[in-house]
Amino acid sequence: QNVPRDDAMLLVPFKKAPPVDLVQPVTFYVEANYSPEDAQTFKADIQSLQSLRNNAVGATSTKDQMAKTALLRYHAQLALMDGRLPINDSFSSTIQVNFTWNDAFRPTKNAVMCNANLERAGVLYNLGAIVSASAAA
Repeated sequence: QNVPRDDAMLLVPFKKAPPVDLVQPVTFYVEANYSPEDAQTFKADIQSLQSLRNNAVGATSTKDQMAKTALLRYHAQLALMDGRLPINDSFSSTIQVNFTWNDAFRPTKNAVMCNANLERAGVLYNLGAIVSASAAA
């Protein structure tokens, strides 16, 4: 007999985000605000940031510890680069990257902003979706 449980946990759906190129705009910013030599020195680190994003955005497996780790690592990098590499549409001398995240409950609706806070919010939301899936299991 299937009796609904009173303690059932809400399963929160994942948000999705399309691919975004971070390498070109971050490299351009470093060249313009620091030096071309610095851009070359940090080329591997910038590519690593892109890899972290790709892994985090693709982390939609609810049973995978690696998904949690990918989201946490990318979020940590976003937080660390906040003061050094600004992605914010309110200043002219910032990195110009438009982040897009869909509304998890209305997938046809998207939020698009040139702001790292939107990216951080989407990453943290998906981390919460993984935790809610674990709790619901």
